[in-house]
Amino acid sequence: LPVLAFAPGNRMGLQVDRAFLDQRMAATFGLYSVGADPGLNFGDQTQSLVRPTLRVTGLPVDVAGAPSGRRLLHLGASASLTIADDSDVRYRARPESFIAPFLVDTGTIDARRAQFVGAELVWLDGPFTLQAEAIYNRVGAPTGDLAFGGAYVSGSWMLTGEEVAYNRAVGVPDRVIPARELSLDANTWGAWQIAARASWLDLSDGAVRGGRMAIGTLGVNWWWNRYLRWQMDYSYGITSDTPGAGRLQILQGRVQLMY
Repeated sequence: LPVLAFAPGNRMGLQVDRAFLDQRMAATFGLYSVGADPGLNFGDQTQSLVRPTLRVTGLPVDVAGAPSGRRLLHLGASASLTIADDSDVRYRARPESFIAPFLVDTGTIDARRAQFVGAELVWLDGPFTLQAEAIYNRVGAPTGDLAFGGAYVSGSWMLTGEEVAYNRAVGVPDRVIPARELSLDANTWGAWQIAARASWLDLSDGAVRGGRMAIGTLGVNWWWNRYLRWQMDYSYGITSDTPGAGRLQILQGRVQLMY
């Protein structure tokens, strides 16, 4: 949820990635142009000519061939600054479904600047993955600073024993490569993964009552090969401090092709 609300998303811009210290650290610096086109389905609707963003990650634990498989601890931090072109800042979020409406929304805030800082953790231990991230966002409004934020924690287990890949060039967990791809002729059934996630977002502070949302999700991923997977998720959520406050349930599935 916090990533959906505060991250730049798929925006026009320039980005430089660099790995160093034998690929145990990675850094990304980007300058993004953030538009306020209402047709863009991003959580952050703030218009800004240039948004500088920095992310740094490291691997304090990086062990190959441990008794249970590869063992890796990833720590990361990020920061971003926004100078609003028209002094309008706005954040909103869907309930982790791109076909659902935005249920929490700050509306337009009269503010010239905003910045966020984030912290992240990933633990990869053989077929097990644990991932967590927290984001704190501060908006400089004329009537006083506003603080928004959120966090999530997720875990997954590969039932078929594979390990989640890790992209050292940019410091992120990557796709799953099945040990045996789906093949009816060979009687092999790809890779199976179960996952759970809990996330929380708070867009209410002071006179701005954008709402709060908490969601728990259980999911199953079926990786047919390294490029194609089928996914099924069930989510239960609660929204509060917003006109549409209430409870929600979502059952969604998709087939995803990755390049």
